[in-house]
Amino acid sequence: MDPSEGIVKNDVNSLKSEMASVKKDIESLKNDVASLKNDISLISQEMKLRFDLAEHVSLMRVKNASCIREDSIVCWVKIPNRGRDLPNHNVNNLDDFGEMNKSVVLDFLDYYNLEPLGNNKDNKIKLAQYLGIPVPF
Repeated sequence: MDPSEGIVKNDVNSLKSEMASVKKDIESLKNDVASLKNDISLISQEMKLRFDLAEHVSLMRVKNASCIREDSIVCWVKIPNRGRDLPNHNVNNLDDFGEMNKSVVLDFLDYYNLEPLGNNKDNKIKLAQYLGIPVPF
C-alpha cells in the first residue's frame, strides 16, 4: 500500500467522523430551534392573555369612573384562571358597594390580591380605587 493512500484513508475517516459530529450538531440545533419556537408561542399566548386582562381591567375601570349615583352599576373585574370565581355577594350598584360589611370587602380584597388595611372604610376605599370607582362614595 502506498503511504499516501494511508494518509488519504485517515483524512477520509477523519472527515467522516467530523461529518457525523456536524450532523449531530445540526440535529441538536433543529431541536433547540423547535423548542425556542414552542417557547415563543407560549410567551406570545401569555402576553395576549395579559393584554386581554389589562384591556378588560381598563374597560371596567372606565365604566366604573361614572359610578356617581347610588343606583350606578358597579362593574367587577373578572380575573381569568384565578382558580375561583368572582365572589358572589350581590353587590350590584354603588349603594350595595357602600353597604358591604367587613367579610364581604375582605373577600373581594382577597380575590384581587389586595392587602387589607386597618378598617372596613379604608378597605372599601382601596377596593373602590382598584375598580376605578370615584371615592368618596
